Amino acid sequence: MHNYFKEKGISPVIGVILLVAVTVALVALATVIVFNIGSSVSEPSARSTVNVDKTNNGLQVQVIRNDNIEEMRVTYPNGSVDTIDSNVGDSILIPMENSGKYSITSVTSSGSENVLRTVSVSDDETTSTTNNAQLTGVVSINPVIPDAIVEAYNADNDVIKSTTTNTNGEYSLSVSSTNVDRLVVSSSGAVTYNGEPVYAGAEINTVDSDTVNFNFDETKITTGVNVNSSSVTIANTLEGKPTPSTITVANAHQLQAINSDVNLTYKIIRDINADKTKEWNDGKGFKPLNAKVGTSFGSPDIEFTGELNGNNHNITGLYINRTTNAVGLIGYNKGVVEKINVVNSTISGNEQIGGVVGLNANEIIKSSARNVTISGTENVGGLSGESNYNGEIEQSFATGNITGKTKYVGGLVGFQQGFINNSYTNVRLQGDSIVGGIAGWHDGFYSGYINNSYSISTINSSSESGGLVGRNQRSANGYYYPQKNSYWNTNISNPNSKIGTEITQNKIKGDLAKTNMNFNFTDTWVTVEDNYPKLHWQK
Repeated sequence: MHNYFKEKGISPVIGVILLVAVTVALVALATVIVFNIGSSVSEPSARSTVNVDKTNNGLQVQVIRNDNIEEMRVTYPNGSVDTIDSNVGDSILIPMENSGKYSITSVTSSGSENVLRTVSVSDDETTSTTNNAQLTGVVSINPVIPDAIVEAYNADNDVIKSTTTNTNGEYSLSVSSTNVDRLVVSSSGAVTYNGEPVYAGAEINTVDSDTVNFNFDETKITTGVNVNSSSVTIANTLEGKPTPSTITVANAHQLQAINSDVNLTYKIIRDINADKTKEWNDGKGFKPLNAKVGTSFGSPDIEFTGELNGNNHNITGLYINRTTNAVGLIGYNKGVVEKINVVNSTISGNEQIGGVVGLNANEIIKSSARNVTISGTENVGGLSGESNYNGEIEQSFATGNITGKTKYVGGLVGFQQGFINNSYTNVRLQGDSIVGGIAGWHDGFYSGYINNSYSISTINSSSESGGLVGRNQRSANGYYYPQKNSYWNTNISNPNSKIGTEITQNKIKGDLAKTNMNFNFTDTWVTVEDNYPKLHWQK
């Protein structure tokens, strides 16, 4: 046997001591290794992922992954900390009330922290707590109605929030009920009822809850209404509500459905996009609300004797292409038309053609035809083709292009026998003869007048034109009532009729209008910097 210690000159006793020492050291080292391994596997791997998006209402945090995270926290710019939900799929809205850095942190069971995301918010991105409120509800008529438009309006009649319903008929608006003056819904054929597409519209004027449902009453719908040569269902009464005395109109189909009863009272509750009317009725477009046949002085077949209040909403893209008389949004008006705005629309016909009314025999109040293209043979006007001795037009205006093939072409009215007050035009007029900035023909025989109005229209006519009227007709006994406090611009070349006050355009711009025009600039008119006066009711 080989004796290692003896060969090296080490005594056996010392060798035993060294061997014991080495053994103890190895055992200690093994204990440390085992302990460290145990501590590393006692806490499973911890990982988490979040998506963070800035919205108008705050930071939207979506938890995508959570592997063994005990909780998540948000640290605000002021140093305060909140615990937020950490389950996968959770979506948390964090108000951005202060500018600075917002940090999202994950925390393990042992207290270890890991910053997942840090987002900087500027001063103009901060949100108030009131903006984080949610207004929710369901739109239905049994079944639910998807793709319905829901709009929240303030007291100034402006849309402050809008959305569309999902496939379950549900909607959510990021707005507090305290800021909402009324809620409006409109649905255009997204669902059918007994085989007919449903066109629904309603408003709720008292919003005192964060949950507002629009449930249309099946027992108060109108079926079999002819619109664009098709049968549709019209719904505008909600469950638990009495049949309204004023019928709401929220879309182009409901507007056309007025023809089913032109003796009732209607109110437009939102802006209406009528662009698709160009495809209606084999290219003839929208059918005027009633119909009249014959010459300018023929008897009507149907008269609109109801009331239509546009609530100062716009009807945009209306298209009418007819060869008949009395053509406009309303063909023959013997009712009340108020606060109607026909905008960016094209309307054509034979005689008595206007942007809002073809033949007017009653009241048009605070209405307009804006940027319209109107054309016809004669009796063509921006607002109304003809306004007879019972016709009254108050606080209205027209802009756009007006063309008559022959005679009686006016910026506001083509053939005028009635009363025009506090109105104006800024149109391009084209006609063969008897063309005027406000009226083509003004007939004093029935004591009609044009007061407190102005025209800055341009005129292209071969004969008988005037800045205010093309021709003024006296009554048989010599009396006539042409105008009072009415003005026309001097850019009209060689006008035949000089009824009214001729004035250069730069003298009625801005505050100069108060000096040079005898108008009521307190309640009816307002001046516009570097531009012409407008009516007080205009937005």
